[in-house]
Amino acid sequence: MSRIFLSYASEDGPLVDSVYRSLIERLPNHSPWIDKYEIVAGESLITKIAEGMDSAEKFFVFLSSKSISKPWVQRELRRAIIREIEGIDPNFIIPVKVGELDKLPPFLEDKKYIDLGQLREEEWLAAFDSSISGTPILPAGPIRRNVEVWAECGPEGQHVTNIFFKAVGWAETFSVAVATNKDIAGATYFATSSQTEIDEIFEPRLYAVRFETPELRPGKPPFWIRVEFAEGTDARRAIDQVVPWRPGPPN
Repeated sequence: MSRIFLSYASEDGPLVDSVYRSLIERLPNHSPWIDKYEIVAGESLITKIAEGMDSAEKFFVFLSSKSISKPWVQRELRRAIIREIEGIDPNFIIPVKVGELDKLPPFLEDKKYIDLGQLREEEWLAAFDSSISGTPILPAGPIRRNVEVWAECGPEGQHVTNIFFKAVGWAETFSVAVATNKDIAGATYFATSSQTEIDEIFEPRLYAVRFETPELRPGKPPFWIRVEFAEGTDARRAIDQVVPWRPGPPN
């Protein structure tokens, strides 16, 4: 089992934790090291981090507008660079780009990086695995939810709801099925011009749509669906499930 070290700024903690959990679930042959799960109260931070880095086969540094100026991240990165310079592992450091970042630090400019914001989960997982083992794979298993979902009543009244979908950490191939306990009077979707619909279902108590292109990306306008019921119906109570719709029958 390959041991890998994850270096990041606390501001990027929630995203890195999601990456960590995906690595645990989807790439069981690799063992990620992250400080919040490896260091307990009373232990020396410096000692434990040094041990984690020394036992790691690869060092993944999450680079964001916050992390590149963090003294602690810089300190870990310097230690990793020394390992490369000394020839222990010339490919020890793997940069991971998080959010907007004009350019990589000068000493990492020659390295290929993993850009979370431009890749779907299965793509960046394959990139992690490839950088560790040298053998690209498409990992199997359940897909983690990377889409923020919320609903708002329409201006027409409570019988109409708009359901919004926004990518959080990485690009997403988007599909959705809305199951209801009341008959749907009308439903439609609003997408960017670059999204190409490949399937749509409209039944009395089910509305589903699936797109060909993964244009649901962080920082882009949200995709949304308008669902209308008979007047007097509370639309949000009438919706039972909002779930991903994979190829084939809706989940």
